[in-house]
Amino acid sequence: MTHGHEVLEMMFGNSYSSREDLVNAIINKFGADERFYTCSAENMTALRLTGQRCAIIESKSMKERKETINIATANIVSIGILVVSALVLYGIFFLIWDYQDWFYKEKLIEVMDQFGTNYLMFMGALIVGIVVHELIHGLTWAKFAKSDLKSISFGVMWKMLTPYCHCSEPLKVSHYSIGALMPLIVLGILPSIAAICLKSLFWLTMGVIFIAAAAGDIMVVWRLRKENPENMVLDHPSEAGYLVYEEEPEDL
Repeated sequence: MTHGHEVLEMMFGNSYSSREDLVNAIINKFGADERFYTCSAENMTALRLTGQRCAIIESKSMKERKETINIATANIVSIGILVVSALVLYGIFFLIWDYQDWFYKEKLIEVMDQFGTNYLMFMGALIVGIVVHELIHGLTWAKFAKSDLKSISFGVMWKMLTPYCHCSEPLKVSHYSIGALMPLIVLGILPSIAAICLKSLFWLTMGVIFIAAAAGDIMVVWRLRKENPENMVLDHPSEAGYLVYEEEPEDL
């Protein structure tokens, strides 16, 4: 069984006048009986593999461009976001709730005891939050997709024990960006604001963690800010990134 990214590598730099031409090229290279898999589906024929993407590729006025996110860079950015958001949000918290009431021995021991007592709650909230993060992506993108939830699939990348959400339908840049940022807002920013208002260090810590967890999403949206709003974006089927479809300039 062949991974979908090998087909993508075959496609880049080549042009296909129709879906049929692309399917024939795949069969010629990999064989008529070969099956393909991606992070969101497996045991696909060449015809099924080319389904969603070819609807756009067949348009002679569109070209495909691959954009990926470096995982190592994303991890560094995540640490940076974690540090900055912690400094800012904890700073606001202690300014509002008088830091002098928090930074003495008895109070620090009380806070640490709370985190120790709520350890299982903390780990449970973390695991649930990771899953909900992907659900929020999917539900938001489904609102903009023509096929609604039929275009959304969920799964787990077992090598990294990480759940994922994949949208198989291309979306406008703005719609894709909204779906990418929604977990940051729902799980990170809003809970952090609520935690500060409610004087809860526990939930503020959760908010800071999920702000940092959205580092990859933030990087994607930051790169998309320069894209033409009319361009279409499709989740990359096998890598951390996306495919951009844009109109080719007309020949003069």
